[in-house]
Amino acid sequence: EEIARMAVELDSALLEMVQTLGEDVPVDTLLDRMIKSMEERESMAVRTACLQWVCMLLAHSPAQMLRRATMQRLFDPLFQTLVLPDEEVVVAALQVLANMMSGRNADEDRLDDDDDGGDFFSSVTQKLLRLFAVERGILETRGRLMIRKLCSHLSPRQLYITVARAIKEEKDLEL
Repeated sequence: EEIARMAVELDSALLEMVQTLGEDVPVDTLLDRMIKSMEERESMAVRTACLQWVCMLLAHSPAQMLRRATMQRLFDPLFQTLVLPDEEVVVAALQVLANMMSGRNADEDRLDDDDDGGDFFSSVTQKLLRLFAVERGILETRGRLMIRKLCSHLSPRQLYITVARAIKEEKDLEL
């Protein structure tokens, strides 16, 4: 317990220290490390800490973090996190997704691998709906939490309109 407490304190201190660095934050290096740590470790505390770092990087260096290539690197780890059983890590992943969705510039708002040609907000929403379709248990156990958390960080109206449009176009109406 003492080691875990010290690790959390050190992590918090490092987060604060990095925020004071100005433009000298090595975003790509830190992001690579966060993604690698999330993939290699099963610890929910480590995943949550990594997601907190990603949030800090989004707030501190939005121009670098909201680049298309950077966001594509984050997409899969974030959605893999949404199916984990720990609610705290799911909420942290939703916070990152919401920050990404709200921080995008309309001129940059297309992803290369978009199958629908839509904006990033729509792409995330559709990927979330596909996750609900594939992982039916997630919709039943966490769907409400996920929508509530996204609505608390985004425009609820925009989210609901985007979901409604996606459902209207959905071929699998069982969702």
